[in-house]
Parts: sequence; C-alpha cells; structure tokens
Amino acid sequence: MASPPAYERYQKLALIGSGGMAEVFLGVQLGDEAFHQLVVIKRIRPDFLGQAQAQRMFVDEARTVAKLSHPNIVRIHDLRALDDGLCIAMEYVDGESLSALLRVLAQRGERLPCPIACRLMVQACDALHAAHTAVDSQGLPLGLVHRDVSPNNLMLDRSGFLKVIDFGI
Repeated sequence: MASPPAYERYQKLALIGSGGMAEVFLGVQLGDEAFHQLVVIKRIRPDFLGQAQAQRMFVDEARTVAKLSHPNIVRIHDLRALDDGLCIAMEYVDGESLSALLRVLAQRGERLPCPIACRLMVQACDALHAAHTAVDSQGLPLGLVHRDVSPNNLMLDRSGFLKVIDFGI
C-alpha cells in the first residue's frame, strides 16, 4: 500500500487553542496499513498567511525545536504545507496544562502539594536548560530562549510527566 499524499498525511480533528499568530488543533497522522497516531497540528492563523515575517518565524520555530531532543520538550514530527498554509505536526501530550490543573485545584480550595510542584519545576528547568545549552552540528550555541514560560505552556501527561511546549509564535 502506498503512503498517503503529503496533504493527506495529517487531518485536523478539533481546534484546541488559538494564540496571537497561530491556531492549534488536535489532529491525526495517517500512515500505511491503517496506521494512525494523534498529533497536535499548529498552523499560522489565516489572517497572517500573507505575512512573510510570520511565515519565517513559524518555520524557524519548527526547525529550532526539531533540533532539541529532551524528554521534557514536546517533539516536532514534521513541517508541511497543507491546503490552508504551513503546519507543524508535533507530539500530542495526553493530559492537561499546568494552568488547567491549578485552576481545578483553586476551585476546590486546594493547592498543588509542594513535593509535586518541586518535581514539576525540576522537569521544566531540565527542559529549559537543555534548550538554553543546545548546540548545532558544529558545536555552536543555538541561543534558544523560550520567551513564554508559563503554566499554559507546561503540559502534564496522565502520569504527571511534564512537557514544555510552544517555543515560538
């Protein structure tokens, strides 16, 4: 069985978030032999499609984060031009943001227990340290800075493992 055409390899299922310049969808990656895998698909918002600087920033984000290999940083799978513009396909984290967890705890009048908060912050710091000290193939520093470290950009999977997301636009 042949691989699906590039434009058919990813299907958007549902909008899960929108920011200043990009939209984020739950999606599925389709492969041979009925293989499929949940992914997150990030695309430039339609009102920014004609802006060269936005496109450049988007591509830079994908290329930069794809160079990072750390268990606490969400993996980039692909950068593709789809019918509705450039899209980044990335690892799907089955869970919630730290922000969502903190909101639920606040509604219950509870706080995140200190040992759990410390464990999560160690994981976040490990990821950020890996990004800040990353080097290219010639050993030169990539000079990466996250620019938006917040509970919204710290995802927790169902086992409580933290992943840093959204290094770009």
